[in-house]
Amino acid sequence: MEPNVPAVVGEIEAGRAAKVRREINKLVKGVSTNTFDLAELLFEAKSKAYYSPDFESFSKYAKSLDIKYTKCYYLVAIVSNMHAADLKRDQYEPIGLVKLRAISRLKATGEYKEVPMPLVIRELTLKAGQMTPEEVTAEVDAILGLTEDESFVWLNIKIGKASCRERV
Repeated sequence: MEPNVPAVVGEIEAGRAAKVRREINKLVKGVSTNTFDLAELLFEAKSKAYYSPDFESFSKYAKSLDIKYTKCYYLVAIVSNMHAADLKRDQYEPIGLVKLRAISRLKATGEYKEVPMPLVIRELTLKAGQMTPEEVTAEVDAILGLTEDESFVWLNIKIGKASCRERV
């Protein structure tokens, strides 16, 4: 048990606890909903060139927003793939951003094992709800051909600044 937390919650505290939980869930859902609203608006801005004439490219437009530049691009890629796969928001939103971000690494052009990529993206998205994020990422890697010797690994090393500067 955490320190300074009463063991028994009284009726007043229980009511407040339930309200706090509802508010937390509402905010969590709101963050997700707002993110998907943002994704759809960014996709529209890019696909319909709403960034011009003020900005010469979507890239410059994205850099001017109060959001990470890379997030703009993966949100646009998610919506773009879902449109190509003919999936509506109510079909893909419950999958979650983590899994959809992994799927957004796929391009909607070409084929995989003689199946058009939009169909591959559609099938993977529809079954992603029953998969872990790691399983979705592994399947995306397999589709991209990033398996075994072609796969990527993270290498984190700790090295002193001075020795690094001298040798680079």
